[in-house]
Amino acid sequence: IQCGHRKIGCIYGVSDAYTTIQRTNGYKEGLLVNKIKADDTIIRCGESTLEGGYRETNWLLENTEIDAIFVENNLMTLGCVKALFERGVEIPDQIALLGYDDDDWRDTLVIPISSIHPPRYEMGEKATRLLLQRINYPKRKPITIKLSPELIKRKSY
Repeated sequence: IQCGHRKIGCIYGVSDAYTTIQRTNGYKEGLLVNKIKADDTIIRCGESTLEGGYRETNWLLENTEIDAIFVENNLMTLGCVKALFERGVEIPDQIALLGYDDDDWRDTLVIPISSIHPPRYEMGEKATRLLLQRINYPKRKPITIKLSPELIKRKSY
């Protein structure tokens, strides 16, 4: 949005997964905060697979006029990149791309893909502590901890 994109498609994973719901809500909230109405026709289910990311990217390219895509996991991002490459769509000149679940492979592509990097180590550490507390104090009320991911800017935006 800060780069001028207004028609941002979203490819999400398994619809009933907690992480999918949170990521998609974050996408919609980001649009709302910037006075952009969420368009359900450009929010597509990629089923958390490479094939799903490929299929839904092709659908978006054939049926909409998006200028950016947010893809909610690594496998779907690879499928998206494959579809864009096969169609000769230039990243970021024609379509900007932002993925989620940042991994090292993103730097090895011709166009390094920008991504949201979840705090995996901190998530594991906090989850282990909560699990141990739950085991030691089973009657204690459950708590929710929110951690902030980091935006890794590369050349795809």
